[in-house]
Amino acid sequence: MAARQKARLGSKANSAEILRVQFDQMLEAVLPWALSEGVEEHQPKRWRVRGWVEVAYLLADMDYSFDARIAAGAELQLEHRISECRAVLL
Repeated sequence: MAARQKARLGSKANSAEILRVQFDQMLEAVLPWALSEGVEEHQPKRWRVRGWVEVAYLLADMDYSFDARIAAGAELQLEHRISECRAVLL
């Protein structure tokens, strides 16, 4: 994802990497509280894997779909997911 962001965003890719680091830091900060509230210990890893699987499918649709509407829709969905993560941080 980082390599793809650098290819697509150029100089803006650094800001995307900074947001990723900040998002990971936020998750690490709230994880102890979440675990104390009953979130299973392995659940955060499941969330992360599910997120990366979703991203992988969207990237595959963007790059390999023969249908331009599907490719465009995947790109919009990916941008929406990234904007949701950005909004959590800001």
